[in-house]
Amino acid sequence: MKSKSKSLSPSGTSLASVESLSMPLFQEVVLSADVRCTGCQNRLADMMSKLGAEIESVVVNASEKSVTLVCRYPSTAAKVPSRLVPALHRNPLNKFALIKRILRSSSS
Repeated sequence: MKSKSKSLSPSGTSLASVESLSMPLFQEVVLSADVRCTGCQNRLADMMSKLGAEIESVVVNASEKSVTLVCRYPSTAAKVPSRLVPALHRNPLNKFALIKRILRSSSS
């Protein structure tokens, strides 16, 4: 029986070490999107506003039909109380309008 359990984890990783993995602080996301169409811009802006991260940068490449996002996820240890967060970040409609403005300016 011991030989079977050793063969299940050849790399020596245990369930405890897998559980201790955390979310990276930065993540780069590349989306395939045609941003020349207003409907696509709205769908992309809606998706970006639902991300649980602060968007550091948005790079739109209209010729390759791609959008590259660099997102920063807040660390759980350094959470800022919501009363200290500016209203722009608490109101998803303002965030949505800002993302749409960025997309429109890049496609023109």
